[in-house]
Amino acid sequence: MANAEVLKFSTLYPSSCSDCTTLTKSIFDSKQSLYFDSISHDVTLALEAFDSKEDSGTALEQSQMIIQKQSSFISAGSNSAITMMYSPYFSHKGYPHLGISSWPTLSDREKYPMHFSVSVPTRQCAALVPEFLQQMDWNRFALLGSDTPYSTFYVEGIITRTKELKMKLVDSEIFPYRVSLQSNGREIIRSVLDRMMKLQIYAFVTVVHQIDIPLLFDVAHEL
Repeated sequence: MANAEVLKFSTLYPSSCSDCTTLTKSIFDSKQSLYFDSISHDVTLALEAFDSKEDSGTALEQSQMIIQKQSSFISAGSNSAITMMYSPYFSHKGYPHLGISSWPTLSDREKYPMHFSVSVPTRQCAALVPEFLQQMDWNRFALLGSDTPYSTFYVEGIITRTKELKMKLVDSEIFPYRVSLQSNGREIIRSVLDRMMKLQIYAFVTVVHQIDIPLLFDVAHEL
Protein backbone atom coordinates (compact mmCIF):
# COMPACT_ATOMS: atom_id res chain seq x y z
CA MET A 1 0.00 0.00 0.00
CA ALA A 2 1.32 3.41 -0.91
CA ASN A 3 2.30 5.73 1.91
CA ALA A 4 -0.34 8.25 2.97
CA GLU A 5 0.08 11.78 1.67
CA VAL A 6 1.03 14.23 4.40
CA LEU A 7 -0.62 17.64 4.22
CA LYS A 8 1.34 20.06 6.41
CA PHE A 9 -0.93 22.48 8.22
CA SER A 10 0.19 25.39 10.39
CA THR A 11 -1.78 27.63 12.72
CA LEU A 12 -0.76 31.13 13.77
CA TYR A 13 -2.80 32.85 16.43
CA PRO A 14 -2.57 33.84 20.10
CA SER A 15 -2.97 30.79 22.32
CA SER A 16 -5.69 32.67 24.22
CA CYS A 17 -7.96 32.90 21.15
CA SER A 18 -10.80 30.41 21.67
CA ASP A 19 -12.40 31.24 18.30
CA CYS A 20 -9.14 30.36 16.54
CA THR A 21 -8.97 27.04 18.36
CA THR A 22 -12.54 26.28 17.28
CA LEU A 23 -11.66 27.08 13.66
CA THR A 24 -8.70 24.70 13.73
CA LYS A 25 -10.80 21.92 15.27
CA SER A 26 -13.45 22.42 12.57
CA ILE A 27 -10.85 22.03 9.83
CA PHE A 28 -9.58 18.79 11.32
CA ASP A 29 -13.11 17.49 11.84
CA SER A 30 -13.71 18.05 8.13
CA LYS A 31 -11.18 15.30 7.39
CA GLN A 32 -14.20 13.09 6.85
CA SER A 33 -15.88 15.60 4.55
CA LEU A 34 -16.51 15.23 0.85
CA TYR A 35 -13.75 17.74 0.17
CA PHE A 36 -11.05 15.57 1.67
CA ASP A 37 -12.58 12.42 0.21
CA SER A 38 -12.31 14.00 -3.23
CA ILE A 39 -8.57 14.51 -2.68
CA SER A 40 -7.63 11.15 -1.27
CA HIS A 41 -8.62 8.68 1.41
CA ASP A 42 -4.96 8.55 2.42
CA VAL A 43 -4.37 12.17 3.45
CA THR A 44 -2.76 12.74 6.82
CA LEU A 45 -2.95 16.22 8.34
CA ALA A 46 0.21 17.19 10.18
CA LEU A 47 -0.44 20.17 12.47
CA GLU A 48 2.14 22.52 13.92
CA ALA A 49 0.91 25.43 16.04
CA PHE A 50 2.63 28.80 16.35
CA ASP A 51 1.69 31.38 19.00
CA SER A 52 1.59 34.99 17.78
CA LYS A 53 1.02 36.19 21.37
CA GLU A 54 -1.08 39.03 19.93
CA ASP A 55 2.16 40.84 19.09
CA SER A 56 3.04 42.09 15.59
CA GLY A 57 6.78 41.42 15.90
CA THR A 58 6.22 37.89 17.20
CA ALA A 59 3.62 37.24 14.50
CA LEU A 60 6.05 38.22 11.74
CA GLU A 61 8.81 36.03 13.19
CA GLN A 62 6.43 33.10 13.43
CA SER A 63 5.24 33.76 9.85
CA GLN A 64 8.79 33.40 8.60
CA MET A 65 9.20 30.14 10.52
CA ILE A 66 5.99 28.77 8.98
CA ILE A 67 7.28 29.49 5.47
CA GLN A 68 10.52 27.69 6.31
CA LYS A 69 8.45 24.66 7.38
CA GLN A 70 6.85 24.65 3.89
CA SER A 71 3.32 24.18 5.15
CA SER A 72 0.61 23.50 2.60
CA PHE A 73 -2.01 25.60 4.37
CA ILE A 74 -2.10 28.18 7.14
CA SER A 75 -4.88 29.06 9.58
CA ALA A 76 -3.99 32.48 10.90
CA GLY A 77 -6.19 34.31 13.36
CA SER A 78 -5.45 37.48 15.27
CA ASN A 79 -6.70 41.01 15.60
CA SER A 80 -7.18 42.76 12.29
CA ALA A 81 -4.15 45.06 12.59
CA ILE A 82 -1.77 42.12 13.01
CA THR A 83 -3.53 40.13 10.30
CA MET A 84 -3.01 42.98 7.84
CA MET A 85 0.67 42.96 8.76
CA TYR A 86 1.42 39.29 8.04
CA SER A 87 -1.15 38.66 5.27
CA PRO A 88 0.88 40.41 2.52
CA TYR A 89 3.89 38.31 3.53
CA PHE A 90 2.00 35.03 3.16
CA SER A 91 0.43 36.23 -0.10
CA HIS A 92 3.82 37.23 -1.51
CA LYS A 93 5.11 33.74 -0.72
CA GLY A 94 2.05 32.19 -2.38
CA TYR A 95 0.53 30.70 0.77
CA PRO A 96 -3.27 30.68 1.22
CA HIS A 97 -4.30 31.50 4.77
CA LEU A 98 -7.66 31.28 6.48
CA GLY A 99 -8.58 33.52 9.40
CA ILE A 100 -11.43 34.91 11.49
CA SER A 101 -10.88 38.62 10.91
CA SER A 102 -13.86 40.44 9.40
CA TRP A 103 -12.05 43.75 8.80
CA PRO A 104 -13.26 45.10 5.40
CA THR A 105 -9.78 46.03 4.18
CA LEU A 106 -8.83 42.35 4.12
CA SER A 107 -11.45 41.78 1.42
CA ASP A 108 -9.27 43.71 -1.04
CA ARG A 109 -8.18 40.94 -3.40
CA GLU A 110 -5.33 43.02 -4.84
CA LYS A 111 -3.69 43.70 -1.48
CA TYR A 112 -4.61 40.40 0.18
CA PRO A 113 -5.11 37.88 -2.65
CA MET A 114 -4.43 34.80 -0.51
CA HIS A 115 -6.41 35.79 2.58
CA PHE A 116 -9.74 34.10 3.21
CA SER A 117 -12.07 34.61 6.17
CA VAL A 118 -14.76 32.52 7.82
CA SER A 119 -16.34 35.64 9.34
CA VAL A 120 -19.20 37.73 8.00
CA PRO A 121 -17.91 41.20 6.96
CA THR A 122 -18.14 43.76 9.76
CA ARG A 123 -20.27 46.21 7.81
CA GLN A 124 -22.82 43.51 6.99
CA CYS A 125 -23.04 42.43 10.64
CA ALA A 126 -23.40 46.01 11.84
CA ALA A 127 -26.30 46.66 9.47
CA LEU A 128 -28.20 43.68 10.86
CA VAL A 129 -28.24 45.07 14.42
CA PRO A 130 -30.71 47.94 13.89
CA GLU A 131 -32.73 45.76 11.50
CA PHE A 132 -33.16 43.21 14.29
CA LEU A 133 -34.09 45.92 16.80
CA GLN A 134 -36.69 47.24 14.40
CA GLN A 135 -38.20 43.79 13.95
CA MET A 136 -38.50 43.54 17.75
CA ASP A 137 -40.09 47.01 17.83
CA TRP A 138 -37.20 48.29 19.97
CA ASN A 139 -36.87 51.54 18.04
CA ARG A 140 -35.27 53.54 20.86
CA PHE A 141 -31.92 52.14 21.97
CA ALA A 142 -28.55 53.05 23.44
CA LEU A 143 -25.15 52.09 22.07
CA LEU A 144 -22.00 51.20 24.02
CA GLY A 145 -18.67 50.90 22.18
CA SER A 146 -14.94 50.99 22.87
CA ASP A 147 -12.15 53.08 21.41
CA THR A 148 -10.69 50.43 19.10
CA PRO A 149 -10.66 50.51 15.27
CA TYR A 150 -12.93 47.45 15.05
CA SER A 151 -15.50 48.77 17.51
CA THR A 152 -15.43 52.23 15.92
CA PHE A 153 -16.09 50.81 12.47
CA TYR A 154 -18.88 48.58 13.82
CA VAL A 155 -20.50 51.46 15.70
CA GLU A 156 -20.38 53.66 12.60
CA GLY A 157 -22.10 50.89 10.63
CA ILE A 158 -24.87 50.63 13.21
CA ILE A 159 -25.40 54.40 13.26
CA THR A 160 -25.52 54.59 9.46
CA ARG A 161 -28.15 51.86 9.20
CA THR A 162 -30.11 53.36 12.12
CA LYS A 163 -30.42 56.64 10.25
CA GLU A 164 -31.52 54.85 7.08
CA LEU A 165 -34.27 53.08 9.02
CA LYS A 166 -35.24 56.34 10.76
CA MET A 167 -34.84 54.74 14.18
CA LYS A 168 -33.89 56.61 17.35
CA LEU A 169 -30.43 56.22 18.85
CA VAL A 170 -31.20 57.80 22.22
CA ASP A 171 -27.70 57.81 23.69
CA SER A 172 -24.22 56.41 23.06
CA GLU A 173 -20.91 56.10 24.86
CA ILE A 174 -17.42 55.03 23.80
CA PHE A 175 -15.52 53.33 26.63
CA PRO A 176 -11.73 53.07 26.92
CA TYR A 177 -10.40 49.74 25.62
CA ARG A 178 -10.87 47.02 28.28
CA VAL A 179 -12.42 49.52 30.65
CA SER A 180 -13.16 46.81 33.24
CA LEU A 181 -9.41 46.37 33.85
CA GLN A 182 -9.00 49.99 34.90
CA SER A 183 -8.99 50.82 38.60
CA ASN A 184 -12.05 53.03 38.16
CA GLY A 185 -13.69 50.86 35.50
CA ARG A 186 -16.74 50.02 37.60
CA GLU A 187 -17.35 53.70 38.36
CA ILE A 188 -17.05 54.63 34.67
CA ILE A 189 -19.57 51.99 33.63
CA ARG A 190 -21.94 52.79 36.49
CA SER A 191 -22.00 56.49 35.59
CA VAL A 192 -22.87 55.77 31.95
CA LEU A 193 -25.51 53.12 32.65
CA ASP A 194 -27.09 55.22 35.37
CA ARG A 195 -27.46 58.08 32.88
CA MET A 196 -28.88 55.85 30.17
CA MET A 197 -31.36 54.03 32.38
CA LYS A 198 -33.10 57.33 33.14
CA LEU A 199 -34.03 57.56 29.47
CA GLN A 200 -36.83 55.74 27.66
CA ILE A 201 -34.67 53.01 26.15
CA TYR A 202 -35.91 49.64 24.92
CA ALA A 203 -32.53 48.00 24.32
CA PHE A 204 -28.79 48.35 24.86
CA VAL A 205 -26.34 47.44 22.09
CA THR A 206 -22.76 46.72 23.20
CA VAL A 207 -19.71 46.61 20.94
CA VAL A 208 -17.01 46.24 23.57
CA HIS A 209 -14.24 43.79 24.40
CA GLN A 210 -15.59 40.48 25.74
CA ILE A 211 -13.69 40.97 28.96
CA ASP A 212 -15.91 43.99 29.75
CA ILE A 213 -19.24 42.17 29.30
CA PRO A 214 -19.44 40.56 32.79
CA LEU A 215 -18.84 43.88 34.54
CA LEU A 216 -21.43 45.61 32.33
CA PHE A 217 -24.05 43.02 33.34
CA ASP A 218 -22.98 43.14 36.96
CA VAL A 219 -23.33 46.91 37.20
CA ALA A 220 -26.61 46.88 35.26
CA HIS A 221 -28.13 44.46 37.78
CA GLU A 222 -27.04 46.71 40.64
CA LEU A 223 -28.89 49.74 39.25
